[in-house]
Order: sequence, then structure tokens, then C-alpha cells
Amino acid sequence: MKPVLPKNKGLRNPAVAAVASSPEGQKVIADAMKSAQKNQDAAREVAVKVIPLVVKVIVFGGLGYWAYTLWKGRFEKRGYNNAYDPSNISDGEAEGKADAIYTAMYGAGANVDAVAAQLTGLNYNAWIKVYNAFGNREPFGFGAAMNLNEWIADQFGGDDDDMQTLRWALPGVF
Repeated sequence: MKPVLPKNKGLRNPAVAAVASSPEGQKVIADAMKSAQKNQDAAREVAVKVIPLVVKVIVFGGLGYWAYTLWKGRFEKRGYNNAYDPSNISDGEAEGKADAIYTAMYGAGANVDAVAAQLTGLNYNAWIKVYNAFGNREPFGFGAAMNLNEWIADQFGGDDDDMQTLRWALPGVF
């Protein structure tokens, strides 16, 4: 059986009702209400002081994170090495080779033979030209932009035969 609860709500104890209705009880209740109001006012003042600080932290933190991601994702060109022969390709040829390599690796399934064909015959400074012309490029689907070395490691790094093909095409780089 469920217990039956009384329908009236309020002070059930006559002694408490008598104290609460007395002048002293009314004074205690009024003091409690004033104290609660003071606590609410103090909490409101703290919130008014804290909310702008929280907004500033969120805004400046977001701007800082945005600047960091721009800095982190930037492309750093490599310099030519004067100890080696000058590049054996022009800037236009380097851009064409970079585009052809990107096309061979973009999408599902990378074509190692097409990449090796573009790298064959390059000297070290020509490789640097192709690397710089490639820059950072977006992968298929999702992910951060990658430079040429990252693309090659991503597409062919797990297959020793493919990496060996690239090592034969451009000795000393991979």
C-alpha cells in the first residue's frame, strides 16, 4: 500500500507555525531573506566581473589558436645547396613536375611509376625546385595540407618496393 500524504502543505508543526508567526520569528525570516538577497547580489556582482574575463579569454584564446594553426601549417621553402651542381630544370619545368606528381598521388591509389618518372634525372637542386614548387597541397577528402616529402611518406611509406622505386629514380633523397 502506498502511504497517504496529507493534502495540505505548509507548516505541519504547530510550534513551528507559532514561532514563525511571532514577531521574533518574522524578524528571523526577514533577516534570512535579507541575507539571501545579499548573497544573490554578491553572486551577481561576481558574475558581472567574471563574464567579461571569460569572454576575453575565449576571444584571445581563439585568436591565438588560429594564429598558431596558420604558423604551424605554413610552407617553408628549402634553400639551394651551392656545393652541388645548379638545377638542371627551369622553374616552369619544376612546376609542371610538381603538378604531375600531385596528380599521380591525389585520390584513391597513388601511381609510383608516374611519380618516379617525374623524379628521374633530377639533381639535388632540381629536387629542391620541385619541392618548393609543390608547396603544401590538400589531400583527398580531409586532412591538413602536406609538403612533397609528407605526401610521398603518406602514399608510399608503407610499401618498401615503392620506396625503393623512388630511391632508384632519385638517389640520396629518400
